[in-house]
Amino acid sequence: MQASTAQKTEEDADVPGDFTSWAQLFRAQGKMNETAHALEGSAGQKDGQGFAGVIAAPEKKRLTLYWHGALTPAARAAIASSAIPVVVERAPRTAKELSQASPRVARLADAAGVRIAEIIRPQDGSGLEVSVAGDEAEADRLRKAVAAKGLGVPVSVTSGGEVHTSLSRTDDPELGGAQMVTPVCSTAFAVTHGGANAMLTADHCFPGGYGNDRHSVGTEGQPNGPAFGSRVSPRQWSEKRHGYIDVAVLDQRNGTTYYPMVWTGGRAGYPASAQSVSSVTDARKPAMGNYVCQSGARSGEVCNIKITAAVDGYSSDITDSTGRTTTMFYAGGWQAKKQITASDPSTIAARRGDSGGPVYFSAGEDAVTGSTVTAAGIVSAGMGKGFTCPTVNGGTTRCVKTMIFVGIDEALNALDGAAPTEVTVTDDRDSSVRKPVHFRGQEPNQGPPLQPEADLDVQLVSEDGIALAWDKTKGNFDGIIAGYRQGDWVMRERPGGRWAFQSVDDPSMMMEPRDRSGVELTPAGGQYFQFRNGQECAELQVLMAPSKIGHATMGLCDSGKSSQRFKLLPKGEATSDSLEPPSAAERVTMLPPTKAAPGPGLAVMPLGDSITLGVGSSTRTGYRPLLARRLADTTDALRFVGSMRDADGTRHEGHSGWRIDQLQANIGPWLTEAKPNVVLLHIGTNDMDRDHQVGTAPQRLGALIDQIHTASPATAVVVASLVPATEPAVQARVNAYNRAIPGIVADRVARGYRITQVSMDSLTTADLDDTLHPNNAGYQKMAESFLGGIATLSRNGWITEKIDVKPLPPQQPATAGDYDVDINGDGRADYLVVDDNGAVRAYTNTANANGTVKWTDQGYIASGSTGWTGSQVRFADVGGDSRADYLVVEPNGATRAFLNQGGDGRGGWHYQGYIASGSTAWTGDRVRFADVGGDARADYLIVEPNGATRAFLTTAHATTGAVKLVDQGVIASGSTAWTGDRVRFADIGGDARADYLIVDDNGATRAFVNQGGDGRGGWEDRGTVASGSTAWTGGQVRFADIGGDARADYLIVDDNGAIRAFANTSAPTGPVKWTDQGVIATGTGAPGSRVRI
Repeated sequence: MQASTAQKTEEDADVPGDFTSWAQLFRAQGKMNETAHALEGSAGQKDGQGFAGVIAAPEKKRLTLYWHGALTPAARAAIASSAIPVVVERAPRTAKELSQASPRVARLADAAGVRIAEIIRPQDGSGLEVSVAGDEAEADRLRKAVAAKGLGVPVSVTSGGEVHTSLSRTDDPELGGAQMVTPVCSTAFAVTHGGANAMLTADHCFPGGYGNDRHSVGTEGQPNGPAFGSRVSPRQWSEKRHGYIDVAVLDQRNGTTYYPMVWTGGRAGYPASAQSVSSVTDARKPAMGNYVCQSGARSGEVCNIKITAAVDGYSSDITDSTGRTTTMFYAGGWQAKKQITASDPSTIAARRGDSGGPVYFSAGEDAVTGSTVTAAGIVSAGMGKGFTCPTVNGGTTRCVKTMIFVGIDEALNALDGAAPTEVTVTDDRDSSVRKPVHFRGQEPNQGPPLQPEADLDVQLVSEDGIALAWDKTKGNFDGIIAGYRQGDWVMRERPGGRWAFQSVDDPSMMMEPRDRSGVELTPAGGQYFQFRNGQECAELQVLMAPSKIGHATMGLCDSGKSSQRFKLLPKGEATSDSLEPPSAAERVTMLPPTKAAPGPGLAVMPLGDSITLGVGSSTRTGYRPLLARRLADTTDALRFVGSMRDADGTRHEGHSGWRIDQLQANIGPWLTEAKPNVVLLHIGTNDMDRDHQVGTAPQRLGALIDQIHTASPATAVVVASLVPATEPAVQARVNAYNRAIPGIVADRVARGYRITQVSMDSLTTADLDDTLHPNNAGYQKMAESFLGGIATLSRNGWITEKIDVKPLPPQQPATAGDYDVDINGDGRADYLVVDDNGAVRAYTNTANANGTVKWTDQGYIASGSTGWTGSQVRFADVGGDSRADYLVVEPNGATRAFLNQGGDGRGGWHYQGYIASGSTAWTGDRVRFADVGGDARADYLIVEPNGATRAFLTTAHATTGAVKLVDQGVIASGSTAWTGDRVRFADIGGDARADYLIVDDNGATRAFVNQGGDGRGGWEDRGTVASGSTAWTGGQVRFADIGGDARADYLIVDDNGAIRAFANTSAPTGPVKWTDQGVIATGTGAPGSRVRI
């Protein structure tokens, strides 16, 4: 007798594998998930060993467990007791390791200004796979940030990621899958939240301007009647994942009751006969390989969606009621793709408006009735490029083939309060039963990354991150930033497994040998291949590494060269119209040229302000990439150098908002580090725009050029005149400044400098993006001008490939100029951390009950500015109210004062303006502040290289009360026995007058007690008052009153910001005595150079 074979019904025709029905598949899947969860629970995670991931794909009839290290006894027991075969694969690292690294990547992306599309954590433990929403330049910024941080796990970064959100039934809103407005979204599952009946949906369904109330939908699409619910949950941030969880809760309004049921029939707008309802009888964590359904209001029930990846993070554009779009970073989701079968050829996983809708294991959980579902998650987003699809009413909307959903466990745990948030489920045989399900304390399952799909439209990107491109304007090959249209190719198959590539930007161009035989794609390890023709391979030589600019040639094949190793990056939805191969008459067939002999190298430093940075250009890179492409014809080795990396990652010294003097204050270290052989200088725009010391601007420009020449006589400089401005008053100042530049340059040429000038007169106001910054066309003209300047340097023989840079004379640290850094006026010196832009975080000094120091974090008390740097900031009480004021000292000693009224958020800072005009006779690094007069106001002191000191006493104007300086002449004559950089001022005697201290290299200190100064009582030489130590240096020594007894204590500030104190416990008369207090501050993580006390 022959056994009968079960036949698939029409609705089960697309069930995968050898399952005969979806009911059978979901039963098997449920049992697999139980074993998968048990395996995950046996992780152990001891000594870095344990669970990496598990695949529970029912059609495979087995579980695949990825494990790092030795299996734990619990894992072995779970495998032995499993009714499902378990295959164990070795993993290089655990899920815990990758999970810990994932939020660190997200934080690095935040810091680098990179928008992450998604972070995928592979279930095989191989590493993290990150997709950024921007171009290859953004991806490269993140790669470099990750490499510099050293996370300890592999992190691959690709560009071009895209996430679509806002995927919405006019039906009963008391069930999951109902449509709600405004905007259009869906409901998910009934829950208990805060002890009350509520409804789950998505966080991004509540953009700004739409409020928290939600309505069902009327016949014309309008909000229907009073609100059925209102959002009651705040946005849920996950510090662990470094992102928000896309979940929200609606309360009950106007008689609403939420039921443990979801709509599973046709979508909103379909007739009632097409709608059906299923009870929610359970909730389970999803796992990799599972099949799910979703029933958002706009799509209705869509099944045969397979989970293909675990997504640690993804970004979404959220549009508010005004049309303004902001980017949100969400974390914790699953990527799932609609499967295509003969009976279900649809590729649509979700539509706009499905957001917030229910994701579940389908009605097969109860094989008898087929009327129940198991909650699995909430629809969050569509992944990848959307496409146009029809709506119910004959219109169109956007659809996606792949969706992201938040696992039900992740959603509920994010909402947990004192009591867990629970899904409300019922019994499949008694609908009156209500049971809660929660996942408190459980970690989500893991999954592998999504594998790229084959696509004819590709980019060829080298291992160096440069895309091979065709420049139809120049008629030759190029290397560009990946993602640009010029780098798009369509693969065309040739006989013998060879390939040709058709340019999307110029369809007549075919990249292949002239005999149209194609090229070989030879494997070169991992995901890379070589683009080979005979013994030659395509090569992209790096010209501007950070910005991914390259030069395309054919050279002898060497698979070890990263420049010859390419990967195919699919472009997704190719082109809007199909691209046909060119006819024989139209076809242009060629390969990149044979590699030329190398030329001289260039190390170019673009130096200036926001115009050098590139503000106003569409890529915020300005003239740099344009100039690099032009320079490709003149040199085989080009580097752009500098401490800054912005937008496309190019190195440079373009500092937004900076003036000439700010470059002067920082140029020395930049030259020492970068060693440029060419400097492109465009500076002065902010001086002119702000009318800042315009009369001395040409002299300051000359002094900056002199600094460059002093440090590196072999460095050649191209000085540019300023680009135009639209405001007449500013342009008048620009004209005067520009007229002075030729004389400045001619004078330096006569003195043997390697310098030339270029004019920016070709730019007009039509070439500006705003009142000051060029647009793309303007930056093109700047690139051409600088190219001409470099050509002049080359013709004159002034470009030397290798140069030496001498350090400029050291400047006195700004910290030596502080005096009594007491922010709150309690007599105790406080601990301040000054950021690079002058922003200040304060830790006030209070005393514990036992008299020891206690620090209280006050947060940021000053926001800083783009108008100065942290090294220019000093602290001293010039107002006479016992509170240290915020002072900004310019390179010529001019000083602006912000009087302390309590600091940001506590009374603010009163801008006093300039209290010192500075002088050409001294520089800002020689300025100190100290109260030498004993009147409770810090005075303005100039310390000469030999320690001689000139004082300007600080007084108040009799009428206005404004700060006023009175010249006292030289009050200390200095000595040949010491230098000015060893001089400190602090009151060690307790008489309210700052004493003159000499600090040796080992911290030994000699004191001259203030008796009134030269000609006014003199200085009493007290000899050596501190013996110093081999454990610290004089540069680490500070003097400040930490005990509040009016005597300055001796402090040692370590490189990590930790402070050791020796309290000044001297008697009113007699020798100075120091008492070791040990470490009084452990530091904040900021370096000691940024600490003020």
